[in-house]
Amino acid sequence: SPDGDTVIAFNGEIYNHREIRQELERLGHRFASQCDTETVLAAFVEWDVDCFRLMRGMFAAALWTESRKRLVLARDRMGIKPLYYYRANDDVYFGSELKAILEHSHVPRTLDLTALDAYLSINYVPGERTLIEGIRKVPPGHYLEWRNGSVRQQPCMKE
Repeated sequence: SPDGDTVIAFNGEIYNHREIRQELERLGHRFASQCDTETVLAAFVEWDVDCFRLMRGMFAAALWTESRKRLVLARDRMGIKPLYYYRANDDVYFGSELKAILEHSHVPRTLDLTALDAYLSINYVPGERTLIEGIRKVPPGHYLEWRNGSVRQQPCMKE
């Protein structure tokens, strides 16, 4: 963000980012690029998690606000872009691929047999589970908020 307080890691595309950007410009936001990532960041600064319900597209986003010591992970309503996380005590590890989380030595590598059974039966793992025990998926259309070691997850795509 322009003040350096909020940063974003973003994977995806927001199809209506120009319309959202126009509203943000009316509210006084200025942009340095034409990138949809910059629009997502400004929308989050302006509207917090309510910004996600305005977005049409496919995305996974991580936003850190330093002044609030707050991490928000959000996923598009269809779940097209993956977003995984693992909680270890007061910490949270996240990534758009399982292997990013498995880079951390604190993350156990135990196969989730229930998830494996589902995968072998229906060719995917439904719900929040993954093939690795303890690593979860942020559900489609939800956000996860981490602050001071506690996590809460809520839908963000209600209309």
